[in-house]
Amino acid sequence: MKKPTLRRIGAFIIDMMIVSIIVSALSNIKYINPTMEKYNESYDEYVEFLDNGLDPKEAKNILNSETYQTLTYNLCYYGRYSSLISLVIIFLYFVVFQYYTNGATLGKKVLRIKVESEKGKIKFYQYVLRSLIINSLCTSTLSLLAIFILNKAAFGRVSMFIEVLEMGLLFVTFGMVIYRQDGRGLHDLIAKTKVVNCITKE
Repeated sequence: MKKPTLRRIGAFIIDMMIVSIIVSALSNIKYINPTMEKYNESYDEYVEFLDNGLDPKEAKNILNSETYQTLTYNLCYYGRYSSLISLVIIFLYFVVFQYYTNGATLGKKVLRIKVESEKGKIKFYQYVLRSLIINSLCTSTLSLLAIFILNKAAFGRVSMFIEVLEMGLLFVTFGMVIYRQDGRGLHDLIAKTKVVNCITKE
Protein backbone atom coordinates (compact mmCIF):
# COMPACT_ATOMS: atom_id res chain seq x y z
CA MET A 1 0.00 0.00 0.00
CA LYS A 2 1.24 3.49 -0.82
CA LYS A 3 2.64 5.31 2.21
CA PRO A 4 0.50 8.30 3.33
CA THR A 5 3.32 10.88 3.10
CA LEU A 6 1.27 13.84 1.86
CA ARG A 7 -1.50 13.05 4.33
CA ARG A 8 1.02 12.99 7.17
CA ILE A 9 2.43 16.36 6.19
CA GLY A 10 -1.06 17.81 5.80
CA ALA A 11 -2.16 16.41 9.16
CA PHE A 12 0.96 17.81 10.82
CA ILE A 13 0.25 21.29 9.42
CA ILE A 14 -3.39 21.15 10.58
CA ASP A 15 -2.39 19.95 14.04
CA MET A 16 0.30 22.61 14.47
CA MET A 17 -2.20 25.30 13.45
CA ILE A 18 -4.65 24.03 16.07
CA VAL A 19 -1.97 23.93 18.76
CA SER A 20 -0.70 27.39 17.79
CA ILE A 21 -4.18 28.89 18.08
CA ILE A 22 -4.70 27.35 21.53
CA VAL A 23 -1.26 28.40 22.78
CA SER A 24 -1.69 31.93 21.43
CA ALA A 25 -5.09 32.29 23.09
CA LEU A 26 -3.84 31.06 26.47
CA SER A 27 -0.64 33.12 26.27
CA ASN A 28 -2.73 36.28 25.97
CA ILE A 29 -4.39 35.63 29.33
CA LYS A 30 -2.42 37.70 31.84
CA TYR A 31 -3.34 35.47 34.79
CA ILE A 32 -1.73 32.49 33.05
CA ASN A 33 1.08 34.50 31.44
CA PRO A 34 2.09 37.23 33.94
CA THR A 35 5.12 38.34 31.88
CA MET A 36 3.10 38.95 28.71
CA GLU A 37 3.58 42.74 28.73
CA LYS A 38 7.31 42.43 29.40
CA TYR A 39 7.57 39.95 26.54
CA ASN A 40 5.78 42.33 24.15
CA GLU A 41 8.13 45.13 25.16
CA SER A 42 11.16 42.89 24.65
CA TYR A 43 9.85 41.78 21.29
CA ASP A 44 9.39 45.38 20.13
CA GLU A 45 12.97 46.21 21.23
CA TYR A 46 14.27 43.11 19.43
CA VAL A 47 12.48 43.98 16.17
CA GLU A 48 13.61 47.61 16.38
CA PHE A 49 17.21 46.48 16.88
CA LEU A 50 17.09 44.23 13.83
CA ASP A 51 15.45 46.93 11.72
CA ASN A 52 17.91 49.65 12.67
CA GLY A 53 21.13 47.93 13.58
CA LEU A 54 21.59 44.86 11.41
CA ASP A 55 23.93 45.71 8.57
CA PRO A 56 24.45 42.52 6.52
CA LYS A 57 28.17 43.25 6.31
CA GLU A 58 28.42 43.46 10.08
CA ALA A 59 25.84 40.80 10.89
CA LYS A 60 28.29 38.42 12.54
CA ASN A 61 29.66 41.10 14.89
CA ILE A 62 26.20 42.39 15.74
CA LEU A 63 24.80 38.93 16.46
CA ASN A 64 27.72 38.30 18.81
CA SER A 65 27.32 41.65 20.53
CA GLU A 66 26.27 41.98 24.15
CA THR A 67 23.25 44.07 23.13
CA TYR A 68 21.91 41.35 20.84
CA GLN A 69 22.55 38.64 23.45
CA THR A 70 20.71 40.69 26.06
CA LEU A 71 17.74 41.23 23.76
CA THR A 72 17.45 37.54 22.83
CA TYR A 73 17.86 36.50 26.47
CA ASN A 74 15.11 38.91 27.59
CA LEU A 75 12.86 37.65 24.81
CA CYS A 76 13.25 34.06 25.98
CA TYR A 77 13.16 34.94 29.68
CA TYR A 78 9.92 36.90 29.50
CA GLY A 79 8.50 34.30 27.11
CA ARG A 80 9.10 31.43 29.53
CA TYR A 81 5.46 31.18 30.55
CA SER A 82 4.39 31.03 26.91
CA SER A 83 6.99 28.32 26.36
CA LEU A 84 5.64 26.38 29.32
CA ILE A 85 2.07 26.76 28.04
CA SER A 86 3.21 25.49 24.65
CA LEU A 87 4.90 22.45 26.21
CA VAL A 88 1.78 21.55 28.20
CA ILE A 89 -0.57 21.94 25.23
CA ILE A 90 1.69 19.93 22.92
CA PHE A 91 1.89 17.14 25.49
CA LEU A 92 -1.86 17.13 26.07
CA TYR A 93 -2.67 17.21 22.36
CA PHE A 94 -0.08 14.93 20.79
CA VAL A 95 0.31 12.50 23.68
CA VAL A 96 -2.78 12.40 25.92
CA PHE A 97 -5.45 13.29 23.34
CA GLN A 98 -3.92 11.06 20.66
CA TYR A 99 -3.69 8.18 23.12
CA TYR A 100 -7.39 8.38 23.99
CA THR A 101 -8.43 8.73 20.34
CA ASN A 102 -6.55 5.59 19.33
CA GLY A 103 -3.75 7.27 17.42
CA ALA A 104 -5.59 10.05 15.62
CA THR A 105 -5.19 13.77 16.25
CA LEU A 106 -7.76 16.10 14.67
CA GLY A 107 -5.47 16.56 11.67
CA LYS A 108 -5.09 12.81 11.27
CA LYS A 109 -8.85 12.31 11.61
CA VAL A 110 -9.51 14.83 8.84
CA LEU A 111 -7.04 13.12 6.51
CA ARG A 112 -7.99 9.60 7.64
CA ILE A 113 -4.69 8.33 8.97
CA LYS A 114 -3.61 7.17 12.42
CA VAL A 115 -0.65 5.96 14.45
CA GLU A 116 -0.24 2.28 15.20
CA SER A 117 2.33 0.22 17.04
CA GLU A 118 4.55 -2.26 15.21
CA LYS A 119 3.13 -4.97 17.42
CA GLY A 120 -0.03 -5.07 19.50
CA LYS A 121 -1.86 -2.13 21.06
CA ILE A 122 0.06 1.11 21.12
CA LYS A 123 1.21 2.18 24.58
CA PHE A 124 1.17 5.64 26.18
CA TYR A 125 4.96 5.83 26.38
CA GLN A 126 5.18 5.34 22.60
CA TYR A 127 3.29 8.58 22.05
CA VAL A 128 5.68 10.29 24.47
CA LEU A 129 8.72 8.98 22.57
CA ARG A 130 7.26 10.14 19.24
CA SER A 131 6.53 13.62 20.56
CA LEU A 132 9.99 14.04 22.04
CA ILE A 133 11.27 14.21 18.45
CA ILE A 134 8.52 15.15 15.98
CA ASN A 135 6.88 17.71 18.27
CA SER A 136 10.19 18.94 19.73
CA LEU A 137 9.21 18.18 23.33
CA CYS A 138 12.80 17.20 24.12
CA THR A 139 14.50 20.35 22.78
CA SER A 140 11.71 22.65 24.01
CA THR A 141 12.09 21.24 27.52
CA LEU A 142 15.86 21.72 27.38
CA SER A 143 15.38 25.34 26.24
CA LEU A 144 12.95 26.04 29.06
CA LEU A 145 15.29 24.52 31.64
CA ALA A 146 18.18 26.55 30.23
CA ILE A 147 16.38 29.87 30.67
CA PHE A 148 15.66 29.03 34.32
CA ILE A 149 19.11 27.80 35.36
CA LEU A 150 21.69 29.50 33.11
CA ASN A 151 23.02 33.04 33.06
CA LYS A 152 22.80 35.23 29.95
CA ALA A 153 26.19 34.30 28.46
CA ALA A 154 25.78 30.56 29.00
CA PHE A 155 22.19 30.61 27.79
CA GLY A 156 23.22 32.19 24.47
CA ARG A 157 25.65 29.37 23.72
CA VAL A 158 23.41 26.56 24.91
CA SER A 159 20.27 27.88 23.18
CA MET A 160 22.11 28.05 19.86
CA PHE A 161 23.16 24.40 20.24
CA ILE A 162 19.60 23.39 21.13
CA GLU A 163 18.20 25.22 18.09
CA VAL A 164 20.67 23.45 15.78
CA LEU A 165 19.82 20.11 17.40
CA GLU A 166 16.08 20.73 16.97
CA MET A 167 16.42 21.69 13.32
CA GLY A 168 18.68 18.69 12.69
CA LEU A 169 16.24 16.24 14.27
CA LEU A 170 13.29 17.64 12.33
CA PHE A 171 15.23 17.69 9.06
CA VAL A 172 16.30 14.05 9.48
CA THR A 173 12.81 12.98 10.57
CA PHE A 174 10.96 14.60 7.67
CA GLY A 175 13.61 13.38 5.26
CA MET A 176 13.05 9.83 6.45
CA VAL A 177 9.27 10.17 6.20
CA ILE A 178 9.58 11.37 2.61
CA TYR A 179 12.33 9.09 1.30
CA ARG A 180 12.08 5.85 3.27
CA GLN A 181 10.06 3.17 1.51
CA ASP A 182 7.97 2.51 4.61
CA GLY A 183 7.58 6.24 5.34
CA ARG A 184 8.75 5.91 8.94
CA GLY A 185 10.58 8.80 10.51
CA LEU A 186 13.15 8.81 13.30
CA HIS A 187 10.35 9.20 15.85
CA ASP A 188 8.59 6.13 14.42
CA LEU A 189 11.72 3.99 14.61
CA ILE A 190 12.46 5.04 18.19
CA ALA A 191 8.87 4.54 19.36
CA LYS A 192 8.34 1.45 17.17
CA THR A 193 5.27 2.95 15.53
CA LYS A 194 3.94 3.57 12.02
CA VAL A 195 1.33 5.81 10.43
CA VAL A 196 -1.30 4.04 8.32
CA ASN A 197 -4.39 4.88 6.32
CA CYS A 198 -7.61 4.31 8.25
CA ILE A 199 -9.33 2.83 5.18
CA THR A 200 -6.99 -0.09 4.64
CA LYS A 201 -4.22 -1.02 7.02
CA GLU A 202 -0.73 -2.13 6.10
